Amino acid sequence: MRALIHADPRAGQVPHLYLDRNAHRLDWVPAEGEPVRLAFAGSHSKGPSSGTAATSSRRP
Repeated sequence: MRALIHADPRAGQVPHLYLDRNAHRLDWVPAEGEPVRLAFAGSHSKGPSSGTAATSSRRP
């Protein structure tokens, strides 16, 4: 995992983030072609999605 993180075009730009998050498995070698999740990615910039937020901006 350590070598794969450093070799990845994106993860290799900020390896400290991925090395810390995956410290427990840095010596593990995934099978060839096996997908590996390095981190959870969420979209917090979009804000909450609820019906009340959409209707509260309407004015009669």
